[in-house]
Order: sequence, then C-alpha cells, then structure tokens
Amino acid sequence: MNEVGGYRCSVGAFSTKSALHRDNAFIQLYTSALSSQIVYKPHASEPNNSPDIERPLGLNKWLVNKLSQSRVVFCSGQLWLPHMSPKVPQRNVQWKEPSRGAQILNFFYCDGHVFWLWFSFSAIASLIYAVIIYFALLNRVPYAPDPDAVPYILVPSHYNLTIRIDTSRDEPKQTFSGRVFIRFRSLLDTAVLFLHLGENVRVDEAALFPEIYNGKRYRVARKRHNPRTEILTIVLNRNITKLTDYSLELSFSGKFRQDTAGPRLFQYRTYNGEERFGALYVHPEKAVQGLRYLIPCLDSLQYPAHFSVNVQRNGVMRALTNSVRLKTVDVKEQANFLEDRFNETIIMFSYQLVIVICDFQYKEETTPETNLMVKGFQ
Repeated sequence: MNEVGGYRCSVGAFSTKSALHRDNAFIQLYTSALSSQIVYKPHASEPNNSPDIERPLGLNKWLVNKLSQSRVVFCSGQLWLPHMSPKVPQRNVQWKEPSRGAQILNFFYCDGHVFWLWFSFSAIASLIYAVIIYFALLNRVPYAPDPDAVPYILVPSHYNLTIRIDTSRDEPKQTFSGRVFIRFRSLLDTAVLFLHLGENVRVDEAALFPEIYNGKRYRVARKRHNPRTEILTIVLNRNITKLTDYSLELSFSGKFRQDTAGPRLFQYRTYNGEERFGALYVHPEKAVQGLRYLIPCLDSLQYPAHFSVNVQRNGVMRALTNSVRLKTVDVKEQANFLEDRFNETIIMFSYQLVIVICDFQYKEETTPETNLMVKGFQ
C-alpha cells in the first residue's frame, strides 16, 4: 500500500487480456482473473445522474491501448487513471458478488496450460500403472488349495539326508535340524508340489533343480504348511515336466515328540550308575507312517525309496541306522561334532528308517566264513 495525496492506495499492473469498451462516457472493466463484476456508481456531483443508479463502465479503444501501457491506481476502493488527481474522485468503483451461475462457470473454467498439465500427468500415471500391472501378472503363481490328502503325483526314488541331532549323553536336548534332497518324478506337468510334514517340523528353505539341466530355472514362489492335515504345499514359478527327474532340496528343523510316532529322547543308566541320555527314531512294528515327523517327505506305503543317511552327533555319542557306516568326518561348523556317513540302503518304506544316537559301547568282529561284520552293544 502507498500514500497518494493522503489516500491509502494499491498499485497493480493492468492486464491486456481484460475486455474494455466504451458506453456513454462511462468506464466498465471486465477481468477474467477476478470472479467479481465491477460496476460504476456515479458521483452525486455529476449532473443529470442519480447517486442511486449503477451503470456499467465503458472505455474506448484508445484508452484501452493507453491503459495497457500504463498502470491503474486503486485508492480507497476507487479507480484512478494516471492523469486523474487522487484528491478529486471522478469514478467510484464498487465490487459486486457474481451470480450463482457465474460461480458455477468459473468453477469449471480451465485454461490451456492447466489442461495440458493434467493431460501429461494422467498419461504418465497411466503408463506407470500399466507397467506395474504387467510385472505383477508376469510373476503370478497358480492358486493351490489345501488338500485333505497328498495326491499321488510325485514318485520319490531316493532320499539323501543329512541330519544333526543335538542330544548329548549329559544334555537332554530335544532338537534336530538338517537338509534333505529328494529325487523324484512327477506324473503330471504341475507347478504345485505336495509333501507330508509333521506339526513338530518346520521347513526353512526350499529349492528345486532338474537332475539334467534343461535350460529352465525353477523358483519356489510360495510354501505353506497345514498342521491339521500335515501337508506341505510348495508352489513353483513354472510347471515341471512329467516323467523327468528332479531334485527337491529342503532345509528343516524340529523338536522331539513325546510319543512313538517321531524322534524322542530316552534315558538309561550305565553299569556304574551314571545317568545318560540318547535319541531314538524307530517305529512300532505295525506302523505304516512316521517319517513326516523327522523330515519333509512322502510318507505312506505308496512311496518306497532308497535312503542315504549322514548323521551329525556329539563326539562322545555313536550313531546307528539301517546301513553300514562308511566313514566319520569332522563337522567344520562345530568342533565337538562328528558326522557319520552311511551306505545307501535298499529300497524300503518311509516308516522303516531307523536312527539311534547314544554312547553305547560295542564290540566289533567279522565272521571268518562269510566275512560279515557283527557289532555287539552293551
């Protein structure tokens, strides 16, 4: 605000986009930048005019050009041209609220710059959204419902199992962990694999490899375990080919059970009265399943296979299983653990696998007639 002849005035540049015209020597000013209508109220000293009459303002073309090159002064709500004296008001300008229709039209008004800005933003946003949808559909995996029983689709032929049992003769730990490679064939082209898995076992990682590289890479997109049905569902990113050998790698961990269905802790005393602990995995004679409580597998009479077992145990313990021990090696991850590697078993059912961890002493002899090794434990 500036002081001009005792009046408080504001000075603003006149827009050449305003529409001005002449009408009976009065001035009417229209501007698209304002949502109000400017009207002229005559001064009481003007002849032949009533102060109560409002008239539209008018301006000739010459004055339009002059105003476009100069400035318009607004003093105390009155309009002043550059050659007018602020002390002698000649035009009294008042603001009048626009009609409801004019407000609606102004609300929907949009110039070219705003339109092209909106159009460019919408086009870029649509392109980004289309790219996101494309990659989302590209990685889409099939839906796999939870069955009540494992369908007969996968046929295992060999289990390569490495299991670590944490039980020591002086520490009754009841945990185990390990890794298993299951070689199998599928009877169908499918991207969903179903395995048995007990409620006491958890699968941490899973991966699939073809036995003979076929140029395809398989990725486990999702895995889900249903403790009620004891079924592990693995969803791949693509179908596997039927009647082709694959190897499924699974890392797992678990806890002992208190019944005879899975691995359990047992306790005994030596001849010297010392209390010792051991771990036992063996099933009753009439059992037809149970391997699911030790490792993820296909656990029924429909799925016999060969087993290669490696047992990692505390150095003071001994390991027994269904086949002959080939050698014992150190475990690099932990100095006081050893790994017993056993020969491949004959083909057998899943419930027939036996693993025992203890510190039993034994005597080993070989029969001279048949060269058969015999071990006697005490």
